[in-house]
Formats: sequence, C-alpha cells, structure tokens
Amino acid sequence: MAVDAELDAELDAAPDGPSDVPVDARVDRPGDMAADLAADAAPDLPQDVALDGSPDAAPDMAPDVAVDMAPDAAPDMAPDAAPDMAEPDACRPVAELCNGADDDCDDLVDEDIRLGACATGLLGPCAAGRLQCVDAEAVCVGEVGPSAEVCDRVDNDCDGVSDETLDTRALGFVGGVGVPSRVSAAWTGTELATAWHANVDGSNHVFLTSMPLDGAAPDAAVDIGLGQRPSLDGAAGLAVAFERGQRVVFDIIDAVGDPIDPAQVWPDGGGEGQTHPSVAASEGVFAVGWVSGYLARLDGAGGLLGDPQLVPAQADADSVDVASKGGTSAVAWSEGGSARFAIIGANGEALLAPVVLAAGGSGAPKVVADDAGYAVFWPVGGDGLYGAWYETGGAERLAPRRVFGEVGDGYNDMTVAWGGAEYALAYTSNDLVVVMRLVFDDVPPAVPQVLFAGERPTIASTGSGNALFWWDRNGLNYRYGAVDCRP
Repeated sequence: MAVDAELDAELDAAPDGPSDVPVDARVDRPGDMAADLAADAAPDLPQDVALDGSPDAAPDMAPDVAVDMAPDAAPDMAPDAAPDMAEPDACRPVAELCNGADDDCDDLVDEDIRLGACATGLLGPCAAGRLQCVDAEAVCVGEVGPSAEVCDRVDNDCDGVSDETLDTRALGFVGGVGVPSRVSAAWTGTELATAWHANVDGSNHVFLTSMPLDGAAPDAAVDIGLGQRPSLDGAAGLAVAFERGQRVVFDIIDAVGDPIDPAQVWPDGGGEGQTHPSVAASEGVFAVGWVSGYLARLDGAGGLLGDPQLVPAQADADSVDVASKGGTSAVAWSEGGSARFAIIGANGEALLAPVVLAAGGSGAPKVVADDAGYAVFWPVGGDGLYGAWYETGGAERLAPRRVFGEVGDGYNDMTVAWGGAEYALAYTSNDLVVVMRLVFDDVPPAVPQVLFAGERPTIASTGSGNALFWWDRNGLNYRYGAVDCRP
C-alpha cells in the first residue's frame, strides 16, 4: 500500500491539474502520467497552447506577428503618399462668376459669362442691351451703338428720330412774284411742279413753275390767270384746279406751262367764294372734287365724262379731297364733324357707297392712292390720328384704326403723300411743321419729325422721296425742301 500513498502524494503536488477532479477518476484514465511528464518537459510553451497539437495554436501566433509588422509598415507608407496626391494650393474648377477670379481654372478671368438682357436707357435701336462683366461688375452694354444716319427708317444715331438729318434743309423761296400762299405741288415723273396764288395789284393770281431739288433757283413762274387755292396733279399730264370767285376752274397744262383752252368751269361754288377744289388723275382720267361734295370726271383732253355728281347724300360737305387709281376715284370729306369716304367707278357707279369713318369730332380727312388701292387718314380731336385702307373696288384692306396718338394742339392743315414704300403726312401742331412717315402694316409709324416753325404745309411725292412746302413765319414766305431720304 505504500505505492498508493506515493501516487496520492504526487497528484496532490501537481500544479496544473484541476483541483475539483476526483483522484479516483484521474488514476483510472490511461496516459495521464505521460501527459504530466510531457508538461514538465516543455516549461517555455505559452499557457494557452494545447498539448495535443490541436488548432488552438493559430490564435496564439497571430497577435505576435501583427504587433511586430504594423508599426513598421504603416508609418513608412502614409507620410510619403499624402503629400504627393493633393497639393494644398491646387485650383478646384467651378462655374465662372463675375468676380475678378479664374473660377474655372483656365487661366482666364470672368470670361464667357451670360448675364441676360437689359435696357440701356438710350433711344431707338440702342435701347436693347445685354449685361456684361466689366471689372468684376455687371454692366449693361448696348447690343447696337449709335451710327451715322442712313436712309432706312431706322434711328441710326439713337436720338429718337429716324432719317432726320437727310435733306431737310430749306432749298429756297417759292415764286418771286408777290407773296405766295396756299402752295400745291405734284411730281410729273421728271420734275416737281408747283402752283400757288399771290396778290398782284389787289387781285389773286395763280402761278405755276417747276422746282429743282438740288438747290438751284426755280424756273420763272407762269401766271395762268385770276384765282386762288390751286390743286395740282401730275400723274396723267399736269392738271390744275382752282377757285375763281364761287366757281371751279380746271385746266390741263402743256409742256411749256401754258393752259390748254378752253378750261372747264363749274358754276356751283360752295358759298363765300371758297370751293376748295382737289384734283387727281390716273390712266388718262381726271377727277375733280369740291365743296359741297361734287365730283367731276374728265378724259385726257379735258372733256367731261358725264355731269358732275354729288357724292354725299346732301350737299353739305365742308371739305373734299380726291384721289384716283385705275380709272376709279376716291372721295373723302367731312360732313357735320364726321369723316366720310366713298369710291366711284369708271362709269360713275358707286364701288363703295359713302361710309362713316368717324362719327363726330373728326377733322378733314385726306385720301391718297397707293400701290394696292387707297389709304385715308383723319384726325379725331383728343384721340389721335386714324387710318383705313381699301382696294380700288371698294373692299376693305385694313379696318379703321388709330395709327398715332394725340399730338400738341392736333393735326392741323394735314396733307398726305405716298412715296412708293411709305406714306408721308405733314401737319402743323403748336405752330410747328411736323412730318410723320408710316407703312402699310401694324408697325408703328416713325417718330414724328418737328422740322420748322411755320404753318400750312404741303407734301408731295418726288418718286423716290417727298418734298415739303411750308409757310415760313420768320421769312414771311413759303419755302420748300426735301424732307426724307432718297436712295
């Protein structure tokens, strides 16, 4: 039994055996002694390494390797890589702004910046502008700048008036015999014929001459007889109609300025010695209208084409203006303060029965033939200038409409001409002679040009422009000159 006692003593002294295992169980297991001896023979192995060679050894080795390698590798690589990849002062491109900086990193400052449209505060085509970046600030710069005035209906120099500096000078006095009054003018295709009346020895005489447009002195005036308030037309040979007492005289003027006898005379005047005749011609047919609304039509030799006819329903028209195109005749008149209009055919028939253009408050209407028919204009007190357009057969081209607002003290002594591309209207307002030009469409007219201090203007087409005559208050005489550009 001594052996048993020795074994019990050795088991009690073993340091790595579990203390709670019964002695009897350990003694009965085979190989326990060999395990104890092996443990005593390898004292340097870590406490957690399995003695039987199981995978428990792997976790014990990994911590030792990580601790040895990480401190050496990480500090060596990170400090070298970071400075090479991102410079502290490198340009980071963004959209270019108006700030004096190169925002998009292209070595240019404030380039190609679109800031939108703006208003420059200037007139005409110079009004439109676009914001541009100038010295790091948004500045409104005009898209079109002022330029020299040219003949194009555009306010090239941006002063609010178009074509205003072109041939608007006064070219000379009219006449030479007495003081002219009530000038009328007509373009014959080669020259600007002019008629007026002047007092000679206590009586009014009608004079006729040709006016040059180059500033030269006019031809000597021809006295064609007693009369006043002449009206000229040069479309079918030069024709003149004028007052003589309470009668209307019509005559055709030959190439040397002499009347062709006998002249036509109509006895029915408008009372008080004023008939205010108006003459127009086309295709060898002359039309003469006068107060109180009569219209006479004549052939190219001056022979009547039927008796004069009363166009209004009653003979109470207080102003009459006529135009002619294609053998038809247009008549515009004022009746009881209302502007009225009619078109008469080649045989005297009504192509357009009298229509009321404006009921009450309107001034004397004026009619002119254009390329497609007739245009008629009339002022309405306190409201402005109106217009309407018709074909020669009477069909409406554009309904009556206001073409310009009220000006000064109104459209006084208005006269109108067609220049082949636009209409020219002359009138007086506040003792100033004004010219307005407009086209056949919805485009607003050009800004009216205030030209001279004067009154009683007359405007006539010269084939490529317009010529203006007016009473010069300063010189106490009529003057004339070209009023717009002539290409």
